[in-house]
Amino acid sequence: MSDYEEIDFKIIEAVLNGNTASFEKIIERYEAMVFNLAYKHIQNFEDAKDLTQDIFVTIYNNLDKYNNDYKFFSWLYKISLNEIYSYLKKTKWKKKIISIEKVKHFLFSDKKVYEEKSDLLYEIQKIIIKEKERDREIFNMYYFDDYSVEKIAKISEESKSNVKVILHRLREKIKDKLNVEVEK
Repeated sequence: MSDYEEIDFKIIEAVLNGNTASFEKIIERYEAMVFNLAYKHIQNFEDAKDLTQDIFVTIYNNLDKYNNDYKFFSWLYKISLNEIYSYLKKTKWKKKIISIEKVKHFLFSDKKVYEEKSDLLYEIQKIIIKEKERDREIFNMYYFDDYSVEKIAKISEESKSNVKVILHRLREKIKDKLNVEVEK
């Protein structure tokens, strides 16, 4: 267990033993990450702020269900995603899966490819949005959050090899449908 995880565990233990003020430390440690995750999905600052508060209420209310055999970050990340997806379903929000600027920056090694084909980025979005939520999230974590395959595997509870397969499959799908190369 790393020092960071050890601190998380001690804070959680304090909260569960009645020191509810210690939960503020959890918020301080993870608020920016949770907000950024919410904002990335819903693209509205005020709604992301409200949803971040709701996520921490959910985490607080379920803290006794946390299993310390697993990393707290992974548990918190999964709850955050579940709350975000619930929000999106309730509001019937149709989010953009990937932004045009990020696609330009992260996916293509040959910058001339997207300059020559103006509708290419739109076509990539159409491909990614049709994928399963889990696959889209893995794609986003890898390309936009810059998470390693190992970290994605822990968060998504997929094997490392399955994460690699999903990423490979999406790159191949983009390559086959659009005749472009996607960086690994």
